Amino acid sequence: MGARWYCNPKRTVESCLSLSIFKLRQWGYLNGITKGVLTWSGRNSEEQNRIAISVDTTADYPFCELCYMISGNQSHHSYRIALSSTGCRYGGRRFWFQCPGCSKRVATLFLASRERHFRCRECNDLTYWSRNRCVIESHGHISRQIDKLRREIKRWTWRGRPTRQARRLRALEQRMGLYSPQIWAQMDKLKRRVMRH
Repeated sequence: MGARWYCNPKRTVESCLSLSIFKLRQWGYLNGITKGVLTWSGRNSEEQNRIAISVDTTADYPFCELCYMISGNQSHHSYRIALSSTGCRYGGRRFWFQCPGCSKRVATLFLASRERHFRCRECNDLTYWSRNRCVIESHGHISRQIDKLRREIKRWTWRGRPTRQARRLRALEQRMGLYSPQIWAQMDKLKRRVMRH
């Protein structure tokens, strides 16, 4: 498969509303029976998205009930999402959403544009912004990372081995085709010399 010179028009995770089980736990929604309202700010500050949520983790089949209105077509949606749990190593339980689309256990659900229900990333066919870049954007991003790493590296080797930052720089340079075998050959020679002593 050749290089991707065009930008992929796929929808991204970052452009959707997301509902995270970790945030619900942080806000105290996974402690028994709880109710509340979650608010998101849209890209422009006037747009507010509100979702009424009630969670019951004491039931035989724990669930999370969502109630919201989509502003574009003014349609009202109310439905339950099943919760599953797994045991933690040192006791307690960790909760997960069961995707309404595929029943897969997930930590985050997304409400994509032109969709009516929260579903997982695969059901919504979403990608990440970083994977959605064209080749030109990717090269620009990688070259900025290389420049930043070159400025930050203070020590190139430790006990005869390249440091983690040096290895990361080497991998990025190989990806960009900037890899200089002479520099890294000198580093390997230094490594062998140190290991002899």
